[in-house]
Amino acid sequence: MTDQGGAPTEADLQSNFDAWAAVSVRLVKRTEAEATAILAQLGLSRCWPEADQIWQKALCNDIESGRQQRLSRYAELCAAELAARRQGSGESEGWSIEHYARLCAELQQYPDQVQAVYDRYGIGQAEVSRRIMDSYNERLAADRQLYDRWQALVSEYRRQLSRGS
Repeated sequence: MTDQGGAPTEADLQSNFDAWAAVSVRLVKRTEAEATAILAQLGLSRCWPEADQIWQKALCNDIESGRQQRLSRYAELCAAELAARRQGSGESEGWSIEHYARLCAELQQYPDQVQAVYDRYGIGQAEVSRRIMDSYNERLAADRQLYDRWQALVSEYRRQLSRGS
């Protein structure tokens, strides 16, 4: 069941995996502020922590018991959500153009600290950073407006870094 606005009810969140998962995947790779705003918009701020704990425990039990069905379903939902965000927002690997431009600016500003910069951005693995860069390089090459925006953002972030902001 859902309430009048389409959000699951508190009872649904606690008793229905699909209802919980539909909300949970919306929170994946979000900042705390973004997640809080999503939960508030859905009217689930108060009941979410308990429901989330119930299903996190259930998933852990599934792992311990070797049951894969629910885990596979959740993985599929997460992958679909992230793919939809990338497609809908133009993000690559879940990164906004602003986030990517800031990374590039830091790499340009601190060429002797490449690994430290990658670590700050949570992309310590070379294949992850390469995937992100390849994805954006393709997009920037194909979209002149996006390239110009990226260039302006990198320049602005470099100015901020030079000023110590």
